[in-house]
Order: sequence, then structure tokens, then C-alpha cells
Amino acid sequence: MQAAINHLTKAATISILGATALYAHSAPGIPQAPTTIFTEDFQNQPPATSGTILSDYIGATGQTYTANPAWLTACNGLLSSADQPQAGADGQTTSCGSQEAWNVTQQLAKTLGAYQSSANSDSNFAVSAYTSADPGANLVEFETENTIPLSSAKRFVAASIDVAAANCYRASAPLLQFYLLDGGIPSAAGNQVDGCTGSLADMPALGAAAASTGSQGARVGTYRSGGVLVEATAVGLRITNANGSGTGNDHAFDNILLLDVSPTLDKAFNPISQNVGGNTTLTFTITNTSELGQKAGWSFTDSLPSGLVVATPPAISTSCADSVVAAPAGGSSIVVEATLSEGMSSCNVSVNVTSATAGSYTNGPDNIVSAGLNPPQVSVVTFTPPVVVNPPSPTPVPTLEQWGLISLGSLLAIFGVSRLRRRQG
Repeated sequence: MQAAINHLTKAATISILGATALYAHSAPGIPQAPTTIFTEDFQNQPPATSGTILSDYIGATGQTYTANPAWLTACNGLLSSADQPQAGADGQTTSCGSQEAWNVTQQLAKTLGAYQSSANSDSNFAVSAYTSADPGANLVEFETENTIPLSSAKRFVAASIDVAAANCYRASAPLLQFYLLDGGIPSAAGNQVDGCTGSLADMPALGAAAASTGSQGARVGTYRSGGVLVEATAVGLRITNANGSGTGNDHAFDNILLLDVSPTLDKAFNPISQNVGGNTTLTFTITNTSELGQKAGWSFTDSLPSGLVVATPPAISTSCADSVVAAPAGGSSIVVEATLSEGMSSCNVSVNVTSATAGSYTNGPDNIVSAGLNPPQVSVVTFTPPVVVNPPSPTPVPTLEQWGLISLGSLLAIFGVSRLRRRQG
């Protein structure tokens, strides 16, 4: 844990395709949508473009791409669309081994366009991976050549891709694996993607390719990885295919996204006002993003404002997975490292704190150093001096002299009453 603590950095703003936006806060515990930090839809070319290969394509942000040579030949790596020449006028039919195979790549591109609710699915471009030869297992099918800037180091990043697969009913499936390149080092992101697990979609006839409908239609879906804590300030994406066979393994892909899926940290005191020397509970809420993916290894240090310390006992409690909490009694900081499990909307960590000095204590984002978390908003707690209630004044006890005068007065009164009675008698 100490290594993670030593490398914590303050969170900053998110860069969204060159723009900057502040982290959005909602109520703690309510997941917000991930933030898109990169997108590629392969549409950055004139509608009449034909014959482009993945390694020659330049995205709207200037990004370029590469792949293993086996994924740039034999009907692989072609930028296909249904409105390109059906005969494969730029060598696509030769690459695919037949016009029918080329036309199926066009069908898949059209299917992906319809899946994306494109206004004109015929003009949608997708990258072919129709495997007219055996490509070999675990080779790179897609990779960014340039890294993509992040808002800061230590952000959780996830990848997403749309895949349409043909011939799933009779042959093998594409088996894709995301890798995030962190300082050039690949880290597996999520589990292997089976491209034949999407929803069925009909493919109308196109050129030499017959219609594929019902259970023989394409399988199309969006596949997203889990979040990976990226240490660097920029990241690359690599996608490999574990299926090395050309028997089946027939698909196309589109709409590649990188998403910032970093959870959000919030904190609150309860009660917000307490007498000096009393305890208030400081609760940290860590809220996942709306895809509810696993976020393993986030951490933070909260340096309490001067005068505020961890209470004795700290009464630490947590609902976070794999939690390690360091909050020694009397200490001035709280250190947490933990995990949001798959499907978990949020989790909490609570610690009692106190103060021996009256005043208001502000605990906000400037007190936090974190890894993988969006910063919290400001929380304030006030400690007041205890109210002193003055006791009622005691009834004075008569002195001996006063007791004597009281007794004498009583005797004289009795004597006076007796004489009056005798005179009346």
C-alpha cells in the first residue's frame, strides 16, 4: 500500500477530445456516465473513398493505426462500406479471394451503421476482419500508433468497440482482447470478448452476398472492457484476436472508444456541529461510473485541517472491497486503498474525528491526494465551546445569632397572644 500512497497525485480536469470540462458532481452514491476521451468511427474520409486500408487511414484527431501484417491482408483491415463498388474496384475482391467475401464485409459495415442508428447505414465505414486466410492466434488486430493524452496521471480508463460477426451459426467466433498501453507496457483490460455473443441482425443481400437472416444473421453488439488504473499521463490501445483460424472468425469492427471511468470521491461530516471534545463521523463515499465496472486499487490520503484529529477510538468502518484503512487515533490524516467490485454503485469508509479547539474546519479537495478518483467537494464541521449553565443560588442557612432572634421572636409572639386572651376572659 505504501508504494501506492507515495505515488498519489492530485486529480485534475478531464480533457475531452481537446476540450476541458470540470468533473461533474451529483449526489454521492449516484453513478454518473463515463467521460469519452477518445473516439474513432472511421468516417474521416470522403464518401466516395474506396480502397483504404487501416494502416493508411488518418482519424479526425490525426491519429493513425497499425496491426500485424496478417490483419492487413486476406480480406482484413479494409475500410468497407455498402456504398463502395460491389465488384471491389480497388483490389478488395482480390484481397478477399472472392467478390462474395468482399460483399459480406460491406454487409457487416452496413449492419454496424444500422446498429448505431446511422441516418445512412450504407455510408458507414467499418474495418473488415473477414480472414480469407489463417491470421494466427493472439496477433494485433488494431493498435493506436500515438498515445492519447489523459487529464492527469492515475486515471481509470476503459475501452469500447462495436463488433458485427458473420457465420457465427456455423463457424468459430472472433475472440478479442483489449490492452491499454501504459508507458508502452500493455495491461489487459477486462475479459476476452466473444464477438458471436451479440444480438442477431438481418443482413440484406448485397452484390454476390446473399441475405443472412434469422438465426443465420450477423451478431452485433458493443463490448466494453473493465477500468484499468493507468499510471502515465497518456495511453494507447491495442486489440488482439486469440482466434488464429480463418474458418469463421469473420467480423468487422467500428466505433472504438476510450473512456475515463474514474470513480468520484465525496466526504461529509455528521453531525456538522459538535461541542469541543465531542466526536463527529467523517464519511467518504466512493461512487462508481454508470457502467459499474470493477475499479481495483484506487486510493487517497485525506490530510485533516489543522486542529482536527482522528478520535479515540477511530471507530473505522467500510463497505469497500479489499479495504486497507490507516487512521490512527490522534492522527492528522486518513489513508485508504480499496476496490469497487463489478456491479457496485458505491461504497463508504467512515472514521470518527474530533477537535479540542472551537472553530470551523474546512475539508475539501485541497486536503486530498488521490489515485484513480475525481476530487471531492468542500465539507465543513464546526466545534463549539460547551454551554455553561449557572446553578440556582442556594437558600442561605441562618447563623446561630439569627436562629436566636427567630426563637425570641416566636416566644414574644406566643406571650403576646396569651396576655390578650386573659384580658378578654
